[in-house]
Amino acid sequence: MRAKRLLDFILGHKRPVLIALAAVTVFLGYFAAGIEFDNSIESYFLESDIRDYDRFLDEFGSDEIIVVAFAADDVFTPDNFALIDSLSRKLEKLAHVRRVISLTTAEIVYGEGDNVSFEPLTPPLPLDESGLVPVRNRAMADPVVPGTLVSRDGRATAIVAEIDHLIGEFDYKVELLGKIRKILQASEQASGRHFFLGGTAVLDDALFRYTQRDQTKFFPLMIVVIIAVIYAMFGRWIFALLPLGVVVISAIWTYGFMALAGFKINVISTIIGPLLMAVGVADSMHVIADYSREGSGTVESAVRPGFAAGPGAHSLDALERSFVKVVAPCTVTSLTTVLGLLSLLSADLVPIREFGIAGAIGVCVALLLTLLLLPIVLAAVPIVSASNDASQSSDDASQSSDDAPRPLVSPTASYDTSPSPLASSRAASGSPPSPSATPRAVSADSPPCLPPSAKGGALSHPSMAGGWGDRFIGGVLQVLGEWKASRAGAVLILCVMVAFPAAYGLSRIQIGTNSLDYFRAGDIVRTDTEWIDSNVGGTTSLEFFIETPREGALDQPELLARIDEFQSYLSGIDGITKVFSIVDTVKTLNRAFNGGAPSAYVIPGSSAQVAQELLVVEGSQDLAELVSSSRDRGRITARVELGASRSLAHRMPEIEAEMHRVFAGVAEVTPTGIVYLMHEMEGYLLSSQMRSFVIAFAVISLAMILTLRSLRLGVLAMVPNILPVIFTLALMPALGIALDVGTVMLAGVALGLVVDDTTHFLYSFKRERSAGCGVTQAVSISMNECGRPIIFTSAVLALGFSILVFASFNPVIHFGMLSGLVISLALFFDLLVLPSLLGLMRSRL
Repeated sequence: MRAKRLLDFILGHKRPVLIALAAVTVFLGYFAAGIEFDNSIESYFLESDIRDYDRFLDEFGSDEIIVVAFAADDVFTPDNFALIDSLSRKLEKLAHVRRVISLTTAEIVYGEGDNVSFEPLTPPLPLDESGLVPVRNRAMADPVVPGTLVSRDGRATAIVAEIDHLIGEFDYKVELLGKIRKILQASEQASGRHFFLGGTAVLDDALFRYTQRDQTKFFPLMIVVIIAVIYAMFGRWIFALLPLGVVVISAIWTYGFMALAGFKINVISTIIGPLLMAVGVADSMHVIADYSREGSGTVESAVRPGFAAGPGAHSLDALERSFVKVVAPCTVTSLTTVLGLLSLLSADLVPIREFGIAGAIGVCVALLLTLLLLPIVLAAVPIVSASNDASQSSDDASQSSDDAPRPLVSPTASYDTSPSPLASSRAASGSPPSPSATPRAVSADSPPCLPPSAKGGALSHPSMAGGWGDRFIGGVLQVLGEWKASRAGAVLILCVMVAFPAAYGLSRIQIGTNSLDYFRAGDIVRTDTEWIDSNVGGTTSLEFFIETPREGALDQPELLARIDEFQSYLSGIDGITKVFSIVDTVKTLNRAFNGGAPSAYVIPGSSAQVAQELLVVEGSQDLAELVSSSRDRGRITARVELGASRSLAHRMPEIEAEMHRVFAGVAEVTPTGIVYLMHEMEGYLLSSQMRSFVIAFAVISLAMILTLRSLRLGVLAMVPNILPVIFTLALMPALGIALDVGTVMLAGVALGLVVDDTTHFLYSFKRERSAGCGVTQAVSISMNECGRPIIFTSAVLALGFSILVFASFNPVIHFGMLSGLVISLALFFDLLVLPSLLGLMRSRL
């Protein structure tokens, strides 16, 4: 038997195996310690999307801003302007700040008589109250300043720092935001003002800081909770710490592989820790539970050289039987999880594909450690402690008459006392007989089969044997193991009834992502951004890159009129706070050249006049931010409330249609910027979810059919696993959860996880059927053998994933919440629906 040979090899080479594991852990741990974080926008989109964005950046430098804002009864006071000017000058000195625009640094067009100039909005400071009156008048009359640098009621102001956008780089934003926070902290102490901080760079910085916090806080918390629960179940610290060792070492190896492969930590990859916890704990729990069950029924111990005999000695027979029994299903369950993760390779987004690869590697590592590390440790640990050994033996003796095995067949059945193959092999080799050579019942009306009590009985250990919780679970499993047609019919009818509202829920799933939705309600990053959005304009933008075939095209009144028409359309869309382009500058100049008459706020009638007026601002950075020097390329910038970016992204097809209509035949216009990229992400999310789910279902189904060597069992295995995933997805709209970069992985990953318990159950079922049991008896025995590990692992994993509700990011919170829900539903389906299906199809199995 291959599993036995593998166990013999592992136990015969304990020292080399442990040394090799330690060496690899140290080697990969070195690289894991240096793994980097990356949440740059380029990592979340296709190369074609970024190509257009890069062309825009090459021309205009950047569309990223950091906004510092504060509120006042009246912004236009000497103290407030001194504060604005001080902050502006300090921010200008920071690395990667391209320029700072505020009420004290902005330049606008002036027109007095025939004199038109482009000068600072605010004269040199200090100014008294009377000196700020004309500043207020000029600021409020400007087409751009209200709604971007000052609120329309003059009670809030913003200082906008335009920063570099370094493609593929992220650390500079974290460093820059750290310096800005120090400046604001000192200014708050000196002025008593509260400053609001916003912008996409602020979100990126928060993602980095919060991810680091979650990695060091919540993953350890999950481990602590899981250890406590496992200890409560098994009553032994060694059994609780073994899964921890598997999970921690798996994480070190996985992050080390990621670092070597050039992968970086991002919001998505933070889920790798909980995933490894799920896999490592599940495999370890099945090994430990089966070892504990086998040991509880051990009569004799085969002690190998190198291990002490006597009271409390371990049973290598129990270890061998449990290892042989679980190695195949554990391998298959890991394989199905790997297949589910590898289905993510079909996703469009690079971070999701990288998560699939890293997760698959981690699952393989967890299986390897389970098969190598656990046998070595368990072989050195007695099943029961020496102090409990004598009492356990006496208890067993006193209860033997009351707890004698009761066969499932009639009392008149005859018995086949021939030894099992394992017992025969032990007799031939001179080893003591294994207690698994239990007599088999034979009856005319029932196939030969071992009763549940003869298969190891209830999972017992010193802390649980005979306890009310153990008796309760045992009673529930006994009831569930007794197949009844009425109960099976009721369960299946319930599933059909739930299917209709589930289909409705699936049709209402929201698709899309909004960076602001990553943060909890009440988080300072979110509240600051929302305040800035609602008071002094949006903190992100939707950009339109205008390209024409010839120089000077943007001096043409016809094209400028088209731009003006499109700007008016954009201004009427909810969530867009301000739209500006070269048109605003041209119209402002024309008004200034015409004595400031409001009626002159129009586009001039000739390109020569436009070019002449633009000479006033020629060479200024303001003009360079709007059009190229050759006037053949330009931009339209729509400042957007970040909180409205998802709804605005949904309207992009409509916006693009209007864009094509307006500019048909005169210019090529390409939408770009953060909001447009979010719109593109929606399509990627939907296609990724559908493809990964279909691929995962197909490959896992095929794997189950091949490993169980039965088409019917393979198909049945998928029913209790696909339905929990579908029902959970259907609940997402009711829970207010959208399909985003976190939840898009749910279907493929969850399907690979929840199929584990089904695999263990069906492996046991098939083994009993091969031993001659009828379907109902095989279901009963499998329920008795696998029920407790299924319940325990489901409880531990559901609780472990539920810890993620305390994480910083909503995508992680939602993934944890939904994963826990899927696992809980899968428990229901494994213990109720699967036995019902097996019973209904018993004549065909």
